[in-house]
Amino acid sequence: MRNSCYTKTEVDAKINSAKWTVKKSANGWLKDPNTGLIIQWGYRSKEGQEGQEGQEGNSYTINFPTAFSSSVYSITTSSKAHNTSSGVMYIGIAYDVTKKGFNYYVRHISGNSDTFMDGYYWMAIGV
Repeated sequence: MRNSCYTKTEVDAKINSAKWTVKKSANGWLKDPNTGLIIQWGYRSKEGQEGQEGQEGNSYTINFPTAFSSSVYSITTSSKAHNTSSGVMYIGIAYDVTKKGFNYYVRHISGNSDTFMDGYYWMAIGV
């Protein structure tokens, strides 16, 4: 019968065999092989949709770098500006969330110009 204690070599081998996988890029992800938890992040420029350059009411499609296998637990969004002197503030609202991505709606919460706005960051957690 085997003793329930493990050697340092056995423990080290187990720990080293279960490494997180990662895609290190501006739109990337990190996955825990033991739990299946995935953390993803990205950036979406306000440019790129004709007639919809970051102004209120714009909706952007965000595709996750890797699809979640079963659930999205949380999505967080934030704005990127190169100058805040205008007093304008925008927020991004995630909606129509799926395992493959979500839509991102841009909304004014103060001010009326997007001159200083560059784009929007997002982060998602799920399995």
